[in-house]
Amino acid sequence: MVELEEERRRLFTLLLAAGLSLIMLMLGLTMLMLLVVVAFWDSHRMAAIIVCVIVLFGGGAGIAAWVHHQAPQKTFLKSTLEQFEIDRELMESRRET
Repeated sequence: MVELEEERRRLFTLLLAAGLSLIMLMLGLTMLMLLVVVAFWDSHRMAAIIVCVIVLFGGGAGIAAWVHHQAPQKTFLKSTLEQFEIDRELMESRRET
């Protein structure tokens, strides 16, 4: 039960930090894109907007691929599951003798 409570606290802290980080990154990226578009407004406004869109879509696709790669990894109650495996092996070896 202690491990489950620790995992819950850790996940809550991570989600809070990730949410705040996401908000700050989105605001920063918005300001950066605005700066780029304003800087090139007179000469290459469409090119600046297209480059910003490509960068955003590329970053989003890269993060989505990373999340897809990380999702199958099991870390929830890892030590408890390892202990269950050890216990199962001990019970099976005792049953055989």
